[in-house]
Amino acid sequence: MLKNLKSGLLKKKTDDELVKLISEGSESSFQVLFERYASLVLGFSKKMLGGLDKAEEASQEVWLKVVKNAQSYDSRGQFKSWLMRVTKNHCLNVLRKDSRLVFTDKLVEAPPENTKDAEEAMLLNLSMRDLSEALDKLPDTQRVALTLLATTEPSYEDLAEEMGVSLGALKSIVHRGRKSLKLILETGAAV
Repeated sequence: MLKNLKSGLLKKKTDDELVKLISEGSESSFQVLFERYASLVLGFSKKMLGGLDKAEEASQEVWLKVVKNAQSYDSRGQFKSWLMRVTKNHCLNVLRKDSRLVFTDKLVEAPPENTKDAEEAMLLNLSMRDLSEALDKLPDTQRVALTLLATTEPSYEDLAEEMGVSLGALKSIVHRGRKSLKLILETGAAV
């Protein structure tokens, strides 16, 4: 009964309060925070890494980093944003280690202005499942770039820096990714 009462009180705490308690060694606080965000971290990791096994491993490592860095967490920001930044950075490091992430500085022409509007209209009519399956068929670099643009909404400059490529290379990756995604969605074929 006392355990249920403590758990109920912890669930009412803010993310920042829970992180502070975690930094003081509270396992119960960690459990509450984990329950709040585990599916978000796992889902994002799966999209970034392209598979459940790697995503589960990455997710565990992200949570270890949360515990390890709880004392240095700056509560001036939002915990969810910090957690997703830790997750994104960890996934990018995993991809770099796997040497699966290959970038090029080759430039392609930017798509015409009206193409983007047409693509966005098409994407709005898709189910999340269709979109998720199509993203899984993209090459790693394109999947990572499009996923990060859609979920964290960084500037192109920031994303290029995160991915370790030039701005022109990133624009090329995004352009090819959108083009490939459109082809996959229209035909169902892998690229």
